[in-house]
Amino acid sequence: MSETLNSLMAAQHELLEALVASDGELSAEMESKLAQLEVSVPAKLDSYYLIMERLDSEAAYFKSRAEEFAMAAKQMGSAKERLKDNLKFHMQSNALKELVGVDYKFTLSNSKPKVIINESLVPKEYTREVVEIKIDKDRIAEDLKIGVPIPGCHLEDVFAFRSSVNKKLISKKEKSS
Repeated sequence: MSETLNSLMAAQHELLEALVASDGELSAEMESKLAQLEVSVPAKLDSYYLIMERLDSEAAYFKSRAEEFAMAAKQMGSAKERLKDNLKFHMQSNALKELVGVDYKFTLSNSKPKVIINESLVPKEYTREVVEIKIDKDRIAEDLKIGVPIPGCHLEDVFAFRSSVNKKLISKKEKSS
């Protein structure tokens, strides 16, 4: 029994590495490797479940790392903006148009003026009405369900995929103990 478990675990590990290397695509070669294990269908299903759980764990790890790197990038961008604002403030406060370093220089020039608006004080003649047209998805779904044909619309079956503990097997094991 342990030999089968060891080969199953080794195959899972090999398949996991292959799945990661192939960006999650399950190839025919990977499928045939699973078939070569000569395990029963329930064991193969259990193996799929374990692999899926491991992939969830790996995905969570990489997502957390991505969030950490995104936060670091945002902090670096904020630090750059603060440095730029400090230089700009110094130049404006001292009426300087240029700062010159050894390799780089900074120049302050006039740009297009920024419009600052306090919307509560703007006269009505400076406003305009905007009409927004949205598709009524709820009505479309209701009409399609009762058979009303709508150009450009159709219903598509959606299937949920779930995994759970095989309670029948567990209760059989408990009864036989």
